[in-house]
Amino acid sequence: MKKLLCSLFLAILAISTSPLAHALDNPDPKGTLLGSAMIGPKFMFGIHSHISICLDPSIMLDYVITDNLGPGHLVGGAGVGAFYFSNIKQDFGDVQKKLGVYLTPRVYYGLNLGGNMEVHAGLSAGAGLIRNQVYYSTGGTKYDHPYSFKFSLGALLGFRYYVSEKLGVTAEIQTHSFAPILGVGVSYYL
Repeated sequence: MKKLLCSLFLAILAISTSPLAHALDNPDPKGTLLGSAMIGPKFMFGIHSHISICLDPSIMLDYVITDNLGPGHLVGGAGVGAFYFSNIKQDFGDVQKKLGVYLTPRVYYGLNLGGNMEVHAGLSAGAGLIRNQVYYSTGGTKYDHPYSFKFSLGALLGFRYYVSEKLGVTAEIQTHSFAPILGVGVSYYL
């Protein structure tokens, strides 16, 4: 975790002290509200060490907390999402199903590069409820775990390109276990 935070700090420092960053103004003033809808793959470990991929939709709302922190802006926000996957192990005929809903609070430092590009890096957490069921081919439900609470902490790195004054295309990489590893979607200034 120390290496992750140190790497994140150095990346933000390198971006914010570059000559390009000092030449740009910050078009996201304090109080700006930004909504995003994203979808991306989630890799889940299933029964018999089988890995499955599911698509994970999420919706995020971000708020610019301050715009006078160097050349960029500090943003806080949260997202909600859900995932479902079913894993069938062909050799055995066993089936595993996972269902989850989650909340992802986040804080990041954003830097506008040119008139319509933004990069951001920060911390993200995940908290959610997960239900896990395993049905064995020999009959019946072997394991039906009621919803359990899980928590995860990680980093995020993102890029946003605005195609108009209010609409943008977004891509983010997040390292905690709830969000998709790479999410892509759209952002809109509210």
